[in-house]
Amino acid sequence: MKKKLSSLLLVIAMLAGMSSCGSGSAGTETTSSADYNMTLTLWLPTSESTTEESVKMVEDAINEITRKNYNTAIDITAIPEDEYDEAIKEKVLAVEEAEKLSKEEAAARKKAEREAKKRGETLAPLDTETAEAETIINENGEVEEKYPSVGSNQLDIFCIRGYDNFLFYADNGHLSPLEESLNASAKLLKATVYPSFINGTVPLGETSPYAIPNNHTIGDYTYLLINKEYCDKLNYHKKEFTSLLSCQEFIEDIGASKDKDDIIPLREFYFDPTVEFWNSNMDKGQFSLFGSFIHEGNPTDKEDDIDIDTVGINNVLGANSFTDTWKMMKELQEKGYVGENPDEDDKFGVGVISCDASEIAKYEDEYYVNVIKQPRATTEDIYQSMFAVSTYTLDVTRSMEIITAINTDTTIRTILQYGVQGVHWDYNDKLTNNEKTIKFLDKHNEYLMNIVDTGNTFFTYPDENVPMSFWDYGRQQNLDSLDSPFLRFTNIIDDQNADSFADYDALSAEFFERIDAMSAEEFAESKDTLKKEFDDDPLFWEINNPDEPVTLTGRFKIFKDDVIANTKDFVG
Repeated sequence: MKKKLSSLLLVIAMLAGMSSCGSGSAGTETTSSADYNMTLTLWLPTSESTTEESVKMVEDAINEITRKNYNTAIDITAIPEDEYDEAIKEKVLAVEEAEKLSKEEAAARKKAEREAKKRGETLAPLDTETAEAETIINENGEVEEKYPSVGSNQLDIFCIRGYDNFLFYADNGHLSPLEESLNASAKLLKATVYPSFINGTVPLGETSPYAIPNNHTIGDYTYLLINKEYCDKLNYHKKEFTSLLSCQEFIEDIGASKDKDDIIPLREFYFDPTVEFWNSNMDKGQFSLFGSFIHEGNPTDKEDDIDIDTVGINNVLGANSFTDTWKMMKELQEKGYVGENPDEDDKFGVGVISCDASEIAKYEDEYYVNVIKQPRATTEDIYQSMFAVSTYTLDVTRSMEIITAINTDTTIRTILQYGVQGVHWDYNDKLTNNEKTIKFLDKHNEYLMNIVDTGNTFFTYPDENVPMSFWDYGRQQNLDSLDSPFLRFTNIIDDQNADSFADYDALSAEFFERIDAMSAEEFAESKDTLKKEFDDDPLFWEINNPDEPVTLTGRFKIFKDDVIANTKDFVG
């Protein structure tokens, strides 16, 4: 692997539906090139309340399985999550330095041996750290296998959190290529991990992934909710409501109803749901003068996803869907039909809600639910948490067998996430919908882990008293999801353009304040003038000049030209 990769030069793979996943046991014999006993290290982030005693108990419980199936023991190092990223980086750099020193010492030793040989001498043997296991007879006269202790400079499997951290390790040659294992002993991972997750760790021009992201539910749907009672009472049909704009007449009819006192016609103020804003906070819901409009393809046909070449970064005041929606909001506000700070249980006529499929279920009795925006895999989704094998590992194949077991064996997965059965958790006596669930015991707080940091979420229990079938929502959500067109378009703001973005944010806030004070009629009359005013502002070109590499659109152009146009999928 090349020592330095551009932060932009990572493969973009079109999303395909994730294969169905379920509970099971890996339980396969080791296919490692060596069948001798081995001890591997595993570094993980954890809660501050996690105790060393509990970590050791988890380690022992997992080792009972991995020693039998893989001739492998694991040595877990769990670091409080707010200290973890820095701690593992220090460890990686320390091991790298030790490797360099070891090579230098080895070269010096060879030179000294040659010189000694010329003099007819033999150098005394070096004291070296051994990783050999031993077999002993215990007090009962039984043969007891021993596993080697971990070397002081050993690093095998570790958790990486976040895109920038992945780039650091990939760019500096700290990660082992995983393609060979994914096509052999670890091929089960390709069937159980969302395809774009693995594809996202393949460097441009290569075929091998360099990490295994932990599979989890991707993004949120955006739903349009239509009150069933009023839809039927006012003689509307749910199929009429395909966008927020299509709801205006229905909202006004609810507002004009004599019995409307028990209902908010429109739950709250909304911008056009298809827009994603660009600002220095990277908050896609916070108004800014530049935005991108993400119109959906057919979620059942991945080839109908958004063409990256058609996605632009535009002045939102020049988009009719955006200005028409804002004008509608003003008209409805002037009539008193828009809620302000509604409570979750307030009854409403129309609402737009972004959430996952499991959360929307609570609305389905009272509302027709139309999906107006599919979930989209973002950079944060794919790189949230992943397992990698260090360049300095004792054995890549054996490490990948352990990663596979963690991600596909429900028993191991649940131990690593929740601790030891009978100590930290246990099964409930009664089934829920004919399914097992777990309950937390008194020592639960002594072993607390983030579920995304410990492997494939779909292979363990979602929470206490929640059956595994809960993940059916997540699996379907991933099948419905598409790539964000801005996947891996990161590090947009730096010292070169931070001042321009600060000025642009201030200008956006000024425009919003002016528009917010206008009536619907005033806004309709002024929108073209407002658009031209921003088009003519010097800040427009400081942010939106595609020929300048420091601007937002300039960097997006580089992203499209140098990355999107030259990607190569992993087809192991």
